Amino acid sequence: MQKLTQTFSTMKNSYISPVIIGKLANKRGNFNYEKLLILLGELNINFSKRHVYASAMLIRAVLDHVPPLLGLGTFEEVVNNYSWSQTDGRFMKSLLDFKDEANDILHTPISEKGNYLSMDNIPSSNRLNRLLEECLLKGDNFTPIAISSKPVKTQQPNLSVQLSETSIRWANFAVGRYVWSSFRLSLTIDNYKNSRPDYLKTMLIAHDTDGKWTANHFIFETGKAEHQYQKDEEFRIEPYEVKTVPVFISQTEPATNTVRTPMPDFDRDTLKLVISTKSGAEFIIPIKPGWVANG
Repeated sequence: MQKLTQTFSTMKNSYISPVIIGKLANKRGNFNYEKLLILLGELNINFSKRHVYASAMLIRAVLDHVPPLLGLGTFEEVVNNYSWSQTDGRFMKSLLDFKDEANDILHTPISEKGNYLSMDNIPSSNRLNRLLEECLLKGDNFTPIAISSKPVKTQQPNLSVQLSETSIRWANFAVGRYVWSSFRLSLTIDNYKNSRPDYLKTMLIAHDTDGKWTANHFIFETGKAEHQYQKDEEFRIEPYEVKTVPVFISQTEPATNTVRTPMPDFDRDTLKLVISTKSGAEFIIPIKPGWVANG
């Protein structure tokens, strides 16, 4: 590890200061710094080679890794709850903005849009170096804290979803290359007050004679080319966008079956639409029996 650290700390065009890496390598206390040193070393290597996506992923990993050194559990808490100077606070906010931007672009499915990162998107190195300096200064003041293994989800508070019409029809529908029996609903998704995109998936639930009935296969009709439709593909709502979109939901997977199957037999008084988002929001909309039509 010492030889590896020496290699990392003497590289040219380092993103992370060699002085900081050297101090971390000699740090003793309540925390094990080995993983952090490896992350910083790999970040320097990839940044020097202009590997933008690897650099972005490593910066995100460092931001998720160091909060306990400042007595906190997440980087969002580091930005919002730690006592920073005004300038340092702006530095930390810019790192959080980059983390959110990188999360979005790294996980965006391939499409016709040229949505990608460039080296210009990588935040100035003095931001992350300043964070690490503070970790060096205060790391001995705290002890490791128990962190939940569940990923932290940040709920977008201003997203709303509602039915745009009260007609929910069971029939054999053609969507893209698929033809299959399903319920058709129309949703209005309002992301107008959010500066970030979100991703939605949906399902129907009800009670039946066996206990619980669930329909968790879906396709959003988005106007894409026929071959681009994918079953159970999350719907992306853009920042500042309000959109009305049909969605088809069934208990069976989308197929190319032109034979209509009977409508499921469940207790219509218990039918609910459930919409969940990647940001952690969940919407449960009761469906009135009179809204459901067969055919």
